[in-house]
Amino acid sequence: MKNRIIYYINHWYDIPVVKQLILWSKKVILPGFKGIPLFYIVRFLVEETKQDRMMTRANSMAFSFFLSLFPAIIFLFTLLPHLDITHQLDTSIANSIYRLLPRTASDYLLGIIHDITGIKRQGLLSFGFLLAVYFSSQGVLTMMIGFDKSHIRGFGTRTYFEKRFVSLGITIVLLLLVISSGTLIILGDLIFGFIDNLLETNKISPLLVSFFRWILAIFIVYVAITIIYIYAPSMNEKLKFWNIGSFTATIMSVLTSLFFAFFVNNFGRYNEIYGSIGALIVLMLWLKINAFILLFGFELNTSVLANRIRIMDKQMIKQE
Repeated sequence: MKNRIIYYINHWYDIPVVKQLILWSKKVILPGFKGIPLFYIVRFLVEETKQDRMMTRANSMAFSFFLSLFPAIIFLFTLLPHLDITHQLDTSIANSIYRLLPRTASDYLLGIIHDITGIKRQGLLSFGFLLAVYFSSQGVLTMMIGFDKSHIRGFGTRTYFEKRFVSLGITIVLLLLVISSGTLIILGDLIFGFIDNLLETNKISPLLVSFFRWILAIFIVYVAITIIYIYAPSMNEKLKFWNIGSFTATIMSVLTSLFFAFFVNNFGRYNEIYGSIGALIVLMLWLKINAFILLFGFELNTSVLANRIRIMDKQMIKQE
């Protein structure tokens, strides 16, 4: 009996249930996999995870995202005073932060925003502002290095200056996306307020506004992740807007953020153990979780691409 247990531990794939599961996964094709069975997608993900050390890359990305956070805040809140709806945008962004992050991390981040925005800036063309734009792209640049798959067919290489230029472009687009999402939320509130006045009721608006905000927030997260997946990796063939990696990463990011916020707010004892630095730890953990999710979604898209190339190669060999 003992020998049999040891055998199955070393040869787990010979267990009857596992064999049946493998056979089943070779027949199942999920939406977004482009005709590739689940088994080959998972196998590629496991192999790449072992080789590329995803957790190490996620740690590196999280640290770079954290360092890029402060110049990104300077960039964003130097732009806001040039808009007519600055106060509403400030409130909208703050509410979004509270919705997705734990309370301690939200207070910490908004405290940083208050300290940074308390310093008067010279304007959009100041040297300090341009430096903020440059340094805020460092997190995206580190992420692009984490997305390097030049050893896989279908991926090319970029020079350092190409990477820097692309990272700047992605950073600016993502920050403008934050402003756009805040503006859309404000417009939505105005529209629903107008409907309330028109119908002379105040019962329908809160529910519709809450639903609208969540749908918009999820869509904005999807758009941001898709922009990253399309332009950050050096793929020879660009991804389509609707792809399985972006869909999976969006769902995972929203759900894990909500669960993480709920857990920290209700069960976490970071402040009791670490004091005020607990908020910093919570923020870093949140960044690490989302960096890992970004990598997972990217690896999922890469798995689909690599397996498609493998199948096409087999078909070409058969034709010859």
